[in-house]
Amino acid sequence: MKTQNIKTIFIVIILICITKYPICIAQNLVANPSFEIYDTCPCGTNGIHLAAPWYNPGLISSDYYNVCDSPGSLGVPNNSIGYQFANSGGAYAGICCYYYDINHSIRGYIGVELDYSLIQGKKYCVSFYISLSDSSWYAISEIGAYFSKTKIVQTYQAPLPYIPQFVSPKDLILDDKENWRLIEGAFIAEGGEKFITIGNYQDNASIDTTRMGTFAWYTVGAIYYIDDVSVTLCDTASPVVENESLGNGINIYPNPVHDYLNIQFLNEVFENANLRIFDMLGNVVFITTLKNQQTQQIDLSGLAEGMYYLRIESQAGSITKKIVKIDE
Repeated sequence: MKTQNIKTIFIVIILICITKYPICIAQNLVANPSFEIYDTCPCGTNGIHLAAPWYNPGLISSDYYNVCDSPGSLGVPNNSIGYQFANSGGAYAGICCYYYDINHSIRGYIGVELDYSLIQGKKYCVSFYISLSDSSWYAISEIGAYFSKTKIVQTYQAPLPYIPQFVSPKDLILDDKENWRLIEGAFIAEGGEKFITIGNYQDNASIDTTRMGTFAWYTVGAIYYIDDVSVTLCDTASPVVENESLGNGINIYPNPVHDYLNIQFLNEVFENANLRIFDMLGNVVFITTLKNQQTQQIDLSGLAEGMYYLRIESQAGSITKKIVKIDE
């Protein structure tokens, strides 16, 4: 009886927050920001595509490490180039940001399409965590993020010929092999940027390096693990533009929801639309595509109890709804 009363109080408090005091959170525009969602366990190098929608924009391997391969060459925490637990969860990416050869400025990158295009004149906060792999000979500075309107494709091994809008400080050598270091900053968007590409954009003649030791031949350079990538609108009071009228074309029930959430179309504007569910920190916890049917049921039994934001995107526009997940 007492447990049921506590459950009732919890639901009432959440519903009051939704109806009376809407919360404006800094929504992370990066889907799968900590690489936890994956298709299959990594097997071999250049596997970042397994953690969709992340991809490799270049010719050099961009690797994917996951606890599912442990023990293994791409495991977490133990892998072929070091020993490191994930900053959060059980997975992370890895890229080569420097290779010791003055004639070959080899660079690797990882890229992902943002959930929405950036808004002109708006200030965006960017952050990610990095850790230098144990077997790297060198440490460097100036790992950056380039935002583009179209998908970047690298056709040669040298650094990409772009100036990143965000880059770690030049005087900060990223030499920590024990801990994860937070890299964060902000920039003003030109408008329309839809892709982020992370890596080092300096050639060997321009980059600052520090010698770390002598290890395996294949790490004669600097290979970094990357985790928890975030791009948010710095001014959380400035909402993402939505087509509010579309809310009349959809019915979501039950809310609060236990296991299965029903999405009913009252017209055709949301057919073949993308659906994403975000937690209160702005992380994507559920992704699917709505089919051509009047009512669709999605299984949310795997989500923890709490409040979430459900966002549906179609060619006609987008709409965001708050939902509450409860356990029996």
